[in-house]
Amino acid sequence: MKSLLVLLVTVSAFAAQAKLDSHYGKVSRRGNVWTCTLNNKTDGTLDMKYVVFAFERLGSHGDGQWQVQERIDQRVRSGEKLSSSVREVAHTAQYCKFLAR
Repeated sequence: MKSLLVLLVTVSAFAAQAKLDSHYGKVSRRGNVWTCTLNNKTDGTLDMKYVVFAFERLGSHGDGQWQVQERIDQRVRSGEKLSSSVREVAHTAQYCKFLAR
């Protein structure tokens, strides 16, 4: 019974995350701190749930690509700017995006 409940909660969490809209931002770097910045150019308020950074380690052995996802839970009104940062050792960030509900 417990395993069925865990499975149900896991499936519903993935289904809820799949309904999130992507909003790509501009990525910048200062040392090992990467920042994703987005200007809300929509007509309404965006309910941001996560920020995702896609990184690549150049010249590495094995899988040199990975993503860092952090929960942010911030609301951004039309015309406002949102920034979120992570500390990560990487050669380059391929892109960053915010996931909104």
